[in-house]
Amino acid sequence: DDMYGHMRKDEAMYILMQAYSIKNNLNLDSINVTDYNIIEDANDIQDEYRDVLIKGVNLGIIKLTDGRLLPNEEVVTETVLEMLTRINNKIDW
Repeated sequence: DDMYGHMRKDEAMYILMQAYSIKNNLNLDSINVTDYNIIEDANDIQDEYRDVLIKGVNLGIIKLTDGRLLPNEEVVTETVLEMLTRINNKIDW
């Protein structure tokens, strides 16, 4: 895989949520979602990532753009690795 390659934003956010939950001892399965409609474009999120990303937004970990996640946007792999480093070092991402 190429560090300068791209991945979908929903996939990147899912990976980051997994890392965040491990680093912060957060059991994602125990999170109660208060607002399932919080992400306006949730239907565009790939099924396997949707639940975790909705939880991330409900917890305030994932920020939206005007109520949207824009899951189809491409993210550079290098940016995701930088964000993982920030999570590992407990710096805001």
